[in-house]
Amino acid sequence: MRCFMVLIILSIAALSFAQETTVSKQAWIKHYQERLPSAFCEEKLFFRQCYKVSKSECLQVASSSAKSCLASKQDQIPGVLQPKDGDHWGGIVAECMWYAYQTALQKKRISNVKCDDPNNW
Repeated sequence: MRCFMVLIILSIAALSFAQETTVSKQAWIKHYQERLPSAFCEEKLFFRQCYKVSKSECLQVASSSAKSCLASKQDQIPGVLQPKDGDHWGGIVAECMWYAYQTALQKKRISNVKCDDPNNW
C-alpha cells in the first residue's frame, strides 16, 4: 500500500516539473512543500478516508510533516535535480511524511475493513 500511495502522491506533485530536465534544489523543495500536502489530503485517498480529520486538519498535519521531512533531508538532496533525482528524493520525502502523518494522527485512525486492508489503497 505504501508504495502505491507514494507513487500517486509523487505523480501528482511532479506534474509541473514534467517538462523540465533539471531543477534547483530550492525550487524543488518549494514545489514539494506546496504540492505534497494537498496531494496527501485528496478526499478519496487513504489519509482522508482512514482518519477522522477535516481537510483543514489533514492539510495542517501534512504541511507540518512535509516541512519537517524536507528539512531533515535538505543537506542530502543534490543542488540540482534531474527527473530521476526528483523521483528518488520525492519517494524518500513522501515516505517520511507517511510515517509522520500516521504518528501525529494515530489516535484518529479509522479501523475498518477498507482501511485495514492495504490492497484497498
